[in-house]
Amino acid sequence: MKTILFISKAPPYSGGGAENVIWELGQHLAQNGWDVHYLCPDGDAPSRENIHHWPISTPNTFFAEKVGFFVKSPIKFINILKKIDPDIVYDNSSPIPYIYAYATSKKTVTKVHAVYGMKAFSNKDNIITKIGTIIGEQLYRVLDGDKILAVSKSTRSELQSVVNRSPDKIHLVENGIKTEEYEYNYNPNGDILCLCALTPRKNISTLLKSWKQIQARGNISRKLIIAGDGPCRTELEREAEELDLENISFRGYVEEGEKKELMKNAHIYVLPTKMEGFGLSNLEAMASGCITITSDTLGVRDYMIDGENGHLIESTNHRELAAVMRCCLKNKENQKSIAEAARQTAESYRLEEMVEQEREVLESFI
Repeated sequence: MKTILFISKAPPYSGGGAENVIWELGQHLAQNGWDVHYLCPDGDAPSRENIHHWPISTPNTFFAEKVGFFVKSPIKFINILKKIDPDIVYDNSSPIPYIYAYATSKKTVTKVHAVYGMKAFSNKDNIITKIGTIIGEQLYRVLDGDKILAVSKSTRSELQSVVNRSPDKIHLVENGIKTEEYEYNYNPNGDILCLCALTPRKNISTLLKSWKQIQARGNISRKLIIAGDGPCRTELEREAEELDLENISFRGYVEEGEKKELMKNAHIYVLPTKMEGFGLSNLEAMASGCITITSDTLGVRDYMIDGENGHLIESTNHRELAAVMRCCLKNKENQKSIAEAARQTAESYRLEEMVEQEREVLESFI
């Protein structure tokens, strides 16, 4: 039986995005005869056959949690290696704090979701993650992992310039979604939705300024729903109050079922993100029938064509965003073909196909 150890900075079974993708991958591997292990902070781990959890207990406060994780995880990793001797150690976070893994494991696979460089200073939400991200990316230059996986063509291209590796050492394994779980429903009378972690990178302040411009042009019956939580939430709620915004609702964190309902009932999905390695929430909105307006940035360009299956805008240009939103609201019936094309795009990024491709890549390493 082939054995894999996933190492992650967050519980893969308790959220969305990058962590959820490796949880789905682990389940797929387990169903195909692999012995799957996860080393990550504490979480409410579901029970699955051939899947084992090695939780790391950490304090609740941010700084103490980071310090606790960085101190405990290398020690726990060494102990796990002695017990299970994995064929592959799969690094889903960064070389920090698992540098030891690159010297002691049979095979080391690194998954890179985005390349920040100095953009970490404007896109990460605290000094620890800003500096840690930059150092971690630079370590890719010197750590000789067996394979690097990139989640998008753009990320692979950016990564090649960082690590100075031959293209054959960086494999493209694109992200995907469970398209069949998102009911297609083009709803031209629905609200405007933004659903994401409220962090500096997601750039929600630009959306608030755009909503102010739309509001200034006259009464509007639609509502702007901002779902998600994060370090910027209090600041954004304060900004919305200072701008005297109407018809706006901050929903906070929403569970998967509510997320799917919000997307199904929305007319427009907006994400003015500063950067993305891929952008799974865009694909989820596209699968649901939303007209998706998002930033013209790396990762997103790999699957979105402006005016064909969505709309691309400059991330910090709130006037452009307001103009595109107004156009979609006024010409809602003309947008139906874009929604249909968006669903077709989402169909080509089915998660079950992506994890099977990744399984084949991993098996080729052994």
